[in-house]
Amino acid sequence: MAGSDQQRTILLTGQFLRPDYNLSVVGGGCLERNLAVINDSECMSLLMPNLLRTQQVRIVAWFLLFWGSVIGIYVAKVIGFDLYVRTHWQVVDGAVIKYEEKSAQLGSIRSRRPTYWVEFEVEFDPKGWGCNTGMSWAVPMHFPCIGVVRSPGSQLWNVAGGWRHRHPVNSEAKFYYDPATGRLRFAGESILDLYPWTAILAFAFSTGISFVLLYASHRRREDLNTLAPHRG
Repeated sequence: MAGSDQQRTILLTGQFLRPDYNLSVVGGGCLERNLAVINDSECMSLLMPNLLRTQQVRIVAWFLLFWGSVIGIYVAKVIGFDLYVRTHWQVVDGAVIKYEEKSAQLGSIRSRRPTYWVEFEVEFDPKGWGCNTGMSWAVPMHFPCIGVVRSPGSQLWNVAGGWRHRHPVNSEAKFYYDPATGRLRFAGESILDLYPWTAILAFAFSTGISFVLLYASHRRREDLNTLAPHRG
């Protein structure tokens, strides 16, 4: 059997082995080199061929994680405020008097974009909580208090316009009312119209990609440190 194994090695390598050459060592060395080649030819080796590129990928991953965290804080504030309004503000009855479509250029100087919203003038019954928004004295109205409700801002005009379609003039409505500040908000609105879904998707995407890159770069760095002695 030793002779046949030696012949196979000669045919495969084209080299003659010394009589005292340990075939098990040759097999083990080839096996180790093959495993090293397999580990080194993973898909991540194309993105991170060396330690320098791996470190650069980790920097990008940490930047995405930081960016996602900033967006996440904004999303958490919006959702947290919505939950606070639903649980702490009072629900009152009222009606829409009129509305006005508005827009403004918001954002930094380099990235200014138009933002659209609808501002409603409404009347409502505070139900003994006090009228902190103003009262109607000159014109007789069904509800004693008047106030302003502002829809969430959107960069899409049709999204902002959806609020005036859902709350036309002279339509009855329910409002969340904060007696301490006099702030009002429409009650019964869907979270699809209240939550910033673009920011939520950006947060999920950036955070997910950053975790994947951090994990992959960590594994790749370990592989490169393991392969370094073999390559030397």
